[in-house]
Amino acid sequence: MTDHALNQLLQVLAPGQAQQTAAMAGDPGARLTRCMELLKAHVSEAASLIADCVPHGRQMLTESQNKLECLESLKQLEIAVLTSQSTADKLLENT
Repeated sequence: MTDHALNQLLQVLAPGQAQQTAAMAGDPGARLTRCMELLKAHVSEAASLIADCVPHGRQMLTESQNKLECLESLKQLEIAVLTSQSTADKLLENT
């Protein structure tokens, strides 16, 4: 997975968090991790709003959880790609 592709997917899946982490575009893996941290904080904030009976807390919680789930899946893809690239590199070294 190229850096560009990962950054593009972050922009689509979590635009607010991607904008907050734009300076990290050179390291999309770290950027993805940071976006996940930001979303976890958002989930916590939403849970607090629900506890305080704020009407939009449930919608905020649902949206944040959905985004976080997508980013967790994207992180798994990143790990799989990095693993396969590492394996391919080792095979090339042995030829």
